[in-house]
Amino acid sequence: MFRYIIRIVVICAVLTFSHSPVVNASAQDAESVSKDPSAKLKVTKIPFRGKLHSFDKESMSITLLGKTKNRTLRLIDTAKVVKGGKDSSLDEAVVGEDVGGQIIRYPDGREEVVSLRLGPKPEEEKKPVRSSKKQKADSESDQ
Repeated sequence: MFRYIIRIVVICAVLTFSHSPVVNASAQDAESVSKDPSAKLKVTKIPFRGKLHSFDKESMSITLLGKTKNRTLRLIDTAKVVKGGKDSSLDEAVVGEDVGGQIIRYPDGREEVVSLRLGPKPEEEKKPVRSSKKQKADSESDQ
């Protein structure tokens, strides 16, 4: 009986000590990942749309009309501006027209426009509806 109890104690001790370094190592890895400065510097791309309230060609910025406050966005030098499906520039912008595009939001809260669409969103071409197997079978039997 005494030998049985000693065996159980030894097995429990071996299991306890063999798993604790693994747990500690994974906890240390998690801490090092969370302290990694590059993990916090995540840049996100976000779509936007709205009505153009104003624009400034010199500072390359646009202001969108908002419900409570207006939103000012700065265009980057390489921003792609499109109007009516064709390449354009900020010179062709008209106050009050629909705009949309994509912005980059930096961790410090700064937002910059990467692409800008002036005017209404172009209509997409409708794809033909795929016919089901039953309709195909019916059309083959008619012929």
